[in-house]
Amino acid sequence: IPCVPWQSQTSGQYQRRVHGISWLLALAKNGKEELATIPSFIVEDICKVFKILLMVVGSAPKSHPEYQAANCFSRGLLLDFVMTFIKTDKHVKSIHLRGQLLELLASYVPNDELARESHSFNTVSFCKEDLVPVCLLLYAEIEHSGRGMFYEKHRFRNSISTVMKYLWKFSVHRKKLGELWQSESSKKRILEFLNMLFNDNIFLLDEALKQMETIKETEDELKELENMPNSEERLATLREELVKIRGSARYHNKMANSNITMVLHLSEIAPDPFLHPQIRSRMATMVDTYLKKLTSKESRKALRAENFAQYEFKPKKLLTNIVKLFLNFCESDSFINAVASDEGFFSPKAYRDTIVLLEKEKVPTAWPLV
Repeated sequence: IPCVPWQSQTSGQYQRRVHGISWLLALAKNGKEELATIPSFIVEDICKVFKILLMVVGSAPKSHPEYQAANCFSRGLLLDFVMTFIKTDKHVKSIHLRGQLLELLASYVPNDELARESHSFNTVSFCKEDLVPVCLLLYAEIEHSGRGMFYEKHRFRNSISTVMKYLWKFSVHRKKLGELWQSESSKKRILEFLNMLFNDNIFLLDEALKQMETIKETEDELKELENMPNSEERLATLREELVKIRGSARYHNKMANSNITMVLHLSEIAPDPFLHPQIRSRMATMVDTYLKKLTSKESRKALRAENFAQYEFKPKKLLTNIVKLFLNFCESDSFINAVASDEGFFSPKAYRDTIVLLEKEKVPTAWPLV
């Protein structure tokens, strides 16, 4: 194979990193104290190189020399390394570095996300045993990482969500989640995970809707000023503000849609934890709150910015997903009582508005997961 500079450089780096991975794994698995003296940049360096290799493997044509050069590493060895160093903070304490390891783990999820029983997640014994509890632990653990890590935290959790959404396609991991729920020692971990998931959902939805309202207000003011004299300076300021908020709105909308999808998947494959009193009341409040925010005429008017697509704002999808969550538990008396008894957020009118809107938009109530 013709060797280009990128290949020569990566090949040399690759050989050194493979030896590094094997060496670090041996130290970790044998409980060697020397591991504590290893500089963290060595693990970071390994993550960077394999991230590049995986990116090339995922994008280059299989016949291309760069693909063949990049696809020469042992995925099993890398997976063993990632799982060993990510499941405990004993080896790697930096949450930033564990986030990089998580990104490597998420790269094992196929681009097409098709369920394949032969996937390493389903055939490697430590993946079958540890992946679900590790993901639950890490999702909650990032919450205690300190201030000033907002985007880091959500990027970290997004990698976990990517892995978990793929895991739920397979019975071995769904069974593992059920086993964890039956154990008193791990039940607390699942409840903590769900609490954090609902925290994220509520925060992201609130931010997304708030920013869409700001965008609508800004667009309205721009229209009013366009033909008014001496308004150039204000127009320039508003356009600059609109550019700034566009990226943030897109991010929050995309993350909110991703999170609500995660909740829906979980509510279908493992409904029992959602009916625990601690989670049931939070879910009822979330449904009550966002049905009201998405269906009232005043709210819909305030959210009606131009070109929803550029902001990743999908109100129909969002509404139907929340309705789907409600329908998943509508036969549970305890959930319906929690919905109706939530004095701060329950509104019969919001439910009537939802029915009218769904009929008007011809949205089926048995909406598929998206």
